Amino acid sequence: MVVKARSRSAKRVSTAVKKVVADVVTAAEKIIAAPKKTAAQRTISAQAFNERVQVLAYEMYISRGASHGDDTSDWFAAEKIVRRTFEVK
Repeated sequence: MVVKARSRSAKRVSTAVKKVVADVVTAAEKIIAAPKKTAAQRTISAQAFNERVQVLAYEMYISRGASHGDDTSDWFAAEKIVRRTFEVK
């Protein structure tokens, strides 16, 4: 009787693992099949660009322990990241 219980439990686990693997494969296939964004779809307005840079620079400031004196380097680093993200020249 105990052997049958283990066998059923193993079957349940095996079935659950197969379902999870199938879900992961399906999700990966959707990502691969998703249309790639063109350069036009990655554009950003000047206002949105500045807002993203401002937020990112502030997050950098906070992550440094909110120490003063590096605001310019935080801003330029944030600009570089946002420019790379949206392919802004």
